[in-house]
Amino acid sequence: MVVFHADACAVAGIPAVIDPARQAFVASRGRELGIQIPAAVAEWYAIDGAAEYLAEHSTNDIVPIEELGLAAGGRDLAAGRLLLAVENQCCCDWVVSLPPVGLASHDVPLPGIGTNSDHQTSWERATDPPVYLAEHGEPAALWTPAAQRYSTYVHGEAWDIALFSMAYGTLAIDVPFRDDDLTVLREQFQAGPRTLGWATNFGGPGLTVYRFQRAGQRVQVATHLQETEWRLGADDGDLLATLVDLLASTNQANKTLARSLRLG
Repeated sequence: MVVFHADACAVAGIPAVIDPARQAFVASRGRELGIQIPAAVAEWYAIDGAAEYLAEHSTNDIVPIEELGLAAGGRDLAAGRLLLAVENQCCCDWVVSLPPVGLASHDVPLPGIGTNSDHQTSWERATDPPVYLAEHGEPAALWTPAAQRYSTYVHGEAWDIALFSMAYGTLAIDVPFRDDDLTVLREQFQAGPRTLGWATNFGGPGLTVYRFQRAGQRVQVATHLQETEWRLGADDGDLLATLVDLLASTNQANKTLARSLRLG
């Protein structure tokens, strides 16, 4: 049973089914290295074709199942982290923290945890941990959070692949993202995974990547104090034009957005 990645599988068109052989391989790798691979990471790699799908379609270099726990030559494990992916120009690495060995259920006590609520939070962070950006080749040197959960990171990757594969798309850079825009998108679209820390050619603390969709249309907005990037996708030209007009109608400032998108 898939616990963490049903949404990512649905977006990617991958059957949400655990392959016993892959599951056993990941468990064996954890025992071999003396680590506990977080449950959400182990599940993704146990789904037949999941890691391979990201490797084929992502712009980043995804650690394959054969290299899980080995790709960084032990530098990540020594820092208590697991390498997931490397940016394709080696600008940064994606890592997750490793949980204490043996943390497998709500019944496992954690030192220093004072309340059930604290324990629950710690258990959730250990099973589906946050994803961080680290300096490339230096997994101990964290840069910034990338996603609040590994499952969110994977879902975001699959969602972005779907966006980039749409027949029609356009891009606008450095047009502000206003509260009115967010309100309209939340009212008229289904919210997708929200991530942090990186978006195509810029990133850093204070970045948020919003994703919204409805039938035949997707909107991704990466908003940052220094730069904002709007990326729209649609199944046909009419749907794209409708999407641009909708966003332009939310406020006067977005007339600039509409011009930028139509030129994009």
